[in-house]
Amino acid sequence: MNVVFFDDNRIDLLPFTFTRPVCEMRVGILTIRKKWEKRLKTSASHLTENYLSKKFSTILKNENIVINGSVCPTDELIKDVVKLKKGQKLVNDQTLIAFHSSGDDLK
Repeated sequence: MNVVFFDDNRIDLLPFTFTRPVCEMRVGILTIRKKWEKRLKTSASHLTENYLSKKFSTILKNENIVINGSVCPTDELIKDVVKLKKGQKLVNDQTLIAFHSSGDDLK
């Protein structure tokens, strides 16, 4: 499973997000990205601003799970994200949580 985090609410989290993607912010001892990686047992990359993409690269494959970088994982959310089929998305109210896509869709 290839996981890619996208930035949401960057402006609301300034000045912290000047130097890092939203998922690289710490919540407790771990970053949001690390919390997801531990639960999904995989590594992840980032879709972020161009000036940050040199340090925080994007790795796209044929199938990608793209996750909102401002959302912390829960057991229930992990189950729902893993079940996503290509083209499906998870939305809470009007906030996009995650979607399953091909690498071509993201380019």
